[in-house]
Amino acid sequence: MITPESFVDAVKTEVCEGMAKAVLETLTKPPGRAPRKETVELSKWFITLSESDRLRVAELVRFTSISVGFSFLAVLDGVKVVEDGDSRGELELFYRNGETLTRLNDPKGEMLHDLFNAV
Repeated sequence: MITPESFVDAVKTEVCEGMAKAVLETLTKPPGRAPRKETVELSKWFITLSESDRLRVAELVRFTSISVGFSFLAVLDGVKVVEDGDSRGELELFYRNGETLTRLNDPKGEMLHDLFNAV
């Protein structure tokens, strides 16, 4: 069963950390037979950096991926708005397992972005 805590943990691990790792691997060696020109250019630049500069870029990539995950969860929590005006809707995130339906971003529970910071 998925809980808000396990969902947030999965977002952090699979999405944020997974994407940071994939970006850094792509910078080291662009995948595919014909990678995008921009990707190849970034890779060429990245591999010319000193070891300490590559480590700083890696830190920046990780920081960015974590920031994006946090912001996404803040949108799901409704504390970061995605629509203008006075009449705003509410995002509801549910997990269904058979007949069991669990709201993961329950406004009466802990906010997902707060759980994210705690992980």
